[in-house]
Amino acid sequence: MISKYLKKSELSFKIDSLFSNEDLNFNQGPCWGLKEQKNINTYYKVDNYFSDLEISNIIHFSNKLSKNLGTIGGGDKNKIDKKYRMSEISWIPINDISMWIYQKMTKLVNEVNENFYEFDLVSLENLQFTIYDSRSCGRYKKHLDCGSNMSIDRDRKLSMVLQLSDPNEHTGGDLVLYMNETPTIIEKKKGRIVFFPSHVLHEVTPVTSGTRMSLVGWISGPRLK
Repeated sequence: MISKYLKKSELSFKIDSLFSNEDLNFNQGPCWGLKEQKNINTYYKVDNYFSDLEISNIIHFSNKLSKNLGTIGGGDKNKIDKKYRMSEISWIPINDISMWIYQKMTKLVNEVNENFYEFDLVSLENLQFTIYDSRSCGRYKKHLDCGSNMSIDRDRKLSMVLQLSDPNEHTGGDLVLYMNETPTIIEKKKGRIVFFPSHVLHEVTPVTSGTRMSLVGWISGPRLK
C-alpha cells in the first residue's frame, strides 16, 4: 500500500517552499523510538543487600563444595586456559541449604530488572562461587557472558557479581566494564552486587595479593531472534 503522502504531486513543491536546507538536514536523534524508553546507565549496583552474617554463611557453604578450574568457550567447547582465565569455581546447587540465597537473589533481580532494564527474563542459572587467588595470579581476561545455555534452551541477558571478600584483604582483582572508550572500574566493596547486560565486555584484573571471592549469576530469557 502506497502512503497517501507519496501520491500528492505538490509534496515536493511544499518541501522546497516551506523548509530551508538547515531545516531539512536537522536531525533530532540517531533513531526513532517505537515506544518510550527509560534513560538508564549500563550497570547498576546494590550495596548491603546481604548482611555480613549472610555473606559468611555463603562462603562457609560454598567452601564445602567441590571445586574445578574455570573454563572458557562454553558448551561442548569448554577448555582450560590458565593464561586467559585462572580461577577456582563451585556451582551452588539448589537445595534446602541454599534455597534462601536463590529466594533472596530472585527478589532483587526482579526489582532491578523491572525498574532498570525491562529485559524478558525467565530464570536464574545456578550461581557460581568463584575464587581468584594471588598465588596463581587469579584473573579472567576480557570476555562476554552472553550466549545460549543449551541445557535450558535460553539466552543469557543479565549478569551479576556479588563481592564476598573484604577489599582490604586483597589487591587487584578489579571488575572492569568496557562500555565505551573509557573503561569503568567498579569500586570494590564487600557485599556490593553489580548488575550489567551480559553482552557487555568485561574482565577481572589479576589478583596481586590475597584472595578475591565472589558469587556470580546469569539471568536468562527466551532466545534472541
